[in-house]
Amino acid sequence: MSLENIKKPLSSKSLKARDPLLEVRQLSVQAGGAEGPPVPILRGVDLSIYPGEAHGLVGESGSGKTTLGRALLRLQSHSQFQMQGEIWFQGQDLPALAEREMRRLRGPSIAYIPQDAQSSLNPHQRIASQFLEMLWVHTALDAGQRRQRAQDSLKEVGLSESRQVLRAYPHQLSVGMAQRVLIAMALALKPQLLLADEPTSSLDIVSSDRVTALLADLNRTSGLTILLITHDFEVLFKVAQRVSVMYGGEIVEQGPMQLLRRQPSHPYTRALLAARMLPGAEGLAIAGEAPEPRALPPGCVFHPRCPEADALCSRQHPQETALGDDHSVRCLRREEEAP
Repeated sequence: MSLENIKKPLSSKSLKARDPLLEVRQLSVQAGGAEGPPVPILRGVDLSIYPGEAHGLVGESGSGKTTLGRALLRLQSHSQFQMQGEIWFQGQDLPALAEREMRRLRGPSIAYIPQDAQSSLNPHQRIASQFLEMLWVHTALDAGQRRQRAQDSLKEVGLSESRQVLRAYPHQLSVGMAQRVLIAMALALKPQLLLADEPTSSLDIVSSDRVTALLADLNRTSGLTILLITHDFEVLFKVAQRVSVMYGGEIVEQGPMQLLRRQPSHPYTRALLAARMLPGAEGLAIAGEAPEPRALPPGCVFHPRCPEADALCSRQHPQETALGDDHSVRCLRREEEAP
């Protein structure tokens, strides 16, 4: 599937003229606490995703991205994680729903694609068994309609030999094909929101490009709303219209993709963008390491690694500052520059 000849992406202004499809307000998640003080994983996260938008959530491993994605669907164990804050989806307060009601939303309304496709599929069952069982659980289609829906969905993600794919076991598929099978299963339920957690992280460059192109095409030609979690700005350049940058369990900058690409305001956003330009770089070119959630530094959470930090940054925690109608940053230096 090609990225050429796709519709022009929605602008940030046109997106925000609508009501959010998903709105997160002051979401905090803590882990543990039974044998010691609770560990903060997410801290005061605000996030809005609009209908028809592809929204990127980017940051290093350990920044809290996957925890946020799983919290939106309440996939964490209640005995190990405590959640506070609001998550609104189509007027429903998700934390207030009973688990039975959440099960009705997972898949048909909010589809989730995990990052490890091979381990997400049952190795002892053919793809057909897993695909058709999912459709049996979540739809009222008869047997013939379920098989046709499965075949159509596989073709939609570029797996034209859909019958052969349905007859295969997961180990008989490449990692890239298995990832597209998961996307096809998600699309078969016709969700309002597709939540993709690092869908290209385990793929080779060719398969990664195919999956990236597929997500971009789904968003821009059919209007599918996507939350794309990744550590890779290169992926977001091809898919996302808006981006939220996470570090240390909080969002440190968010705004339109093109604005952050040209004029990033937070030092961490600039570091992520600079790292992608290093030839042959396998990791990020940022001094030091991301903080452990149980040992977060005082003040600005990024200050130990920030080349622009001063004494105030080590003492005062920055608040979110609006730099424009659709651009905000959490940085003390930017607070001084705010209009």
